[in-house]
Amino acid sequence: MKQPEKIRELIEKAEKGDPEAQFNLGKLYEAEAYDSHDPLEAVYWLKNAAEQGYASAQYEMGSILLKGLFLKRDHEMGIKWLRQAADQKHLKSMLELAEIYSFGSLMYGNDIQKDFGLANFYYEQLYELLDDVETHYRIGRFYTDHAGEHVDVDKVNAVKWYTKAAKNGHVDSQYDLGNIFLNGDGVSCDVVESIHWLKKSANSDHLESCLKLAEIFNSGGIIKCDLTKVIHWHKKAALLEDEESSSYNFLVHVYFQSHFERLLPSVELKKLESFIVSHAYEKDIFAELDYKFSVKYLKVPIEFSSKKHASHFYYELTRWDCEENACLELASVHPETTSN
Repeated sequence: MKQPEKIRELIEKAEKGDPEAQFNLGKLYEAEAYDSHDPLEAVYWLKNAAEQGYASAQYEMGSILLKGLFLKRDHEMGIKWLRQAADQKHLKSMLELAEIYSFGSLMYGNDIQKDFGLANFYYEQLYELLDDVETHYRIGRFYTDHAGEHVDVDKVNAVKWYTKAAKNGHVDSQYDLGNIFLNGDGVSCDVVESIHWLKKSANSDHLESCLKLAEIFNSGGIIKCDLTKVIHWHKKAALLEDEESSSYNFLVHVYFQSHFERLLPSVELKKLESFIVSHAYEKDIFAELDYKFSVKYLKVPIEFSSKKHASHFYYELTRWDCEENACLELASVHPETTSN
């Protein structure tokens, strides 16, 4: 089949020794969608470009040899190609090397050793070139993951880099920073500082931050227990979780427990009820139980707008092991829940 004009021109340039054309031709042969897909031909042209010092080709050859794509794995040669590209400030190569030296054998195999000095070197180089939040976060993760393993690797540095990223809105950095201050991990414990950063990430719909805030306000430690705030953060978490929502189940439990122990003012209890019902509708998570069976014991004084609501709430009540006698002792019985 006759090749398109542009491809013929690319091949001609590559054969004349143009490294950029050789790289592009190698990537073309590598692409599975290309009719003449040929991995070994791809390696041939990529290697030619790499040998001429073309940094992107050197990175590709490094990746091929490290991962064992098309050729037998050769970690030593793969790293050699990456380092040649990194010497030319090739960003992907620098990041790959930083992570290889951070995690060692976890990356590609047992014959790759950790080297925190080199990992730190490449991360710092990346910072100088990029100065972006993702780079700051990755450096912070490096210091966090390897604290105590190397003299230059510690949590104080992690805080520095996380803070740089967190101040620029990097959600994962805000969450990690919140946990570091909460646990006093390499820094003085500061729950107020922790809550500050966790709120920022939680308000960006970070599920783990919502759950952590609910846990903090429910613990009754340095921060006074605040059920209203616990409910607030569990509501937000419930909206972010899937159908099997632990936060939603917690809210249902608090709702029923409030009828027994008066945990919430009536206004707040009504708000919680409204949320539980609307969320159940949205997620379609009502229990499919027989209505007459459920109302036999359901004595909770709430306004059910449908039989399906009563069925659902009875189901949740029994899930939390509320005793039948305790239910029967409640003073008020809504007429609809006891009608036939």
